[in-house]
Amino acid sequence: MTKIISSIVALMLSAVMVSVAVAAHGDKGYYYGAKNPEHLAQLIDESFAKDASGKTKLSAEKCHKDGSCATPQYYFEAINKALVEAGFKKRLKDVSEVPGYIRTLKVLHSPYGKYEVSCLRPLGNEKFQVIMDCLEREFETDEEAWVDSEIQGEYKIDLVMITSKCANVVYRKIALKITIIGGTLACVEIHFTTKPGDSVVRFALLGPADVKDDCFAVKRAGSTVYERWWVDKCPDEHCGFRAAVEVVGQSVRIKGSYALTPGEHVLRLPAFVAEKDSRYVTALCLDRGQTAWPEMLQGQYTRQREQWIAGHSDGIGIRWFEYLKTATETKVATIWYTQAEGPKNAPYWPPSGEYARLHQQQAR
Repeated sequence: MTKIISSIVALMLSAVMVSVAVAAHGDKGYYYGAKNPEHLAQLIDESFAKDASGKTKLSAEKCHKDGSCATPQYYFEAINKALVEAGFKKRLKDVSEVPGYIRTLKVLHSPYGKYEVSCLRPLGNEKFQVIMDCLEREFETDEEAWVDSEIQGEYKIDLVMITSKCANVVYRKIALKITIIGGTLACVEIHFTTKPGDSVVRFALLGPADVKDDCFAVKRAGSTVYERWWVDKCPDEHCGFRAAVEVVGQSVRIKGSYALTPGEHVLRLPAFVAEKDSRYVTALCLDRGQTAWPEMLQGQYTRQREQWIAGHSDGIGIRWFEYLKTATETKVATIWYTQAEGPKNAPYWPPSGEYARLHQQQAR
């Protein structure tokens, strides 16, 4: 418990020590409209084809039009400063390494928290200065982050490096004050594991009122970064949690989904969902494979529908009493992959149609 309290105090102090950064009038972005790391790397390659020194803008026209004023040299300078600030051992030794480095970045959706982001400050005569602590902001809900990773000892550390909206280099994450309720952290977690062949996880918070809370986040398998989770990245009209709404008697307040990689995933939610007699329930279901919902006009509809059902789990509802206190004081609910793997009466991914079968047996 001492370690937890010390960590919380340290985060509070660091949040106070970081001054609020505000972009000055006239500050510019790096490049608006870069679709992904590969696209940005290609733009930098094109700049090198014009000027091997890396001092030519990716687009002089866009610099005047929308403030996209980056050069490869500015990226080289900003990336190395961000790596130093994060304590990463790697460095770019030459400006020519910039596009190759950017191609190694992976894409995450809207990471949680506030960040200090760099910008380009005009010096006159078409020259700019890289300002690392230019502005402080959160990622927008439809914005992506391009992320670097490094293994440090037994741990994998993820570093948010570039924003997708303006392709600016991120300087550092700002530590935020963590709310304490009754001596415990104000967030709880749902842990679940996915395996090869699992394609999409879907989840929804059902409850009596709309909720906005900074705890809502997801940490995907293999990542150390919490992302915002309320965007339905893989919508499916046939998985709208209608049955869960009917059983629980509450409306869907937040819904999300994302494509899976095998491993352990974490959903983070506000602590009130785990308070005694809470009316909030988190419903989840798991898609396996890529079987599409059959169309009525296609042949063999019945067989194709059975294949779709077999490839998806029934929804599972996580209620307040299924969150258990752990050694870190954070309450965690675990969804086991099969009923046989978990303790008696523990949540697990039920095969699709199992609830209906059980209800039929009970009705007899």
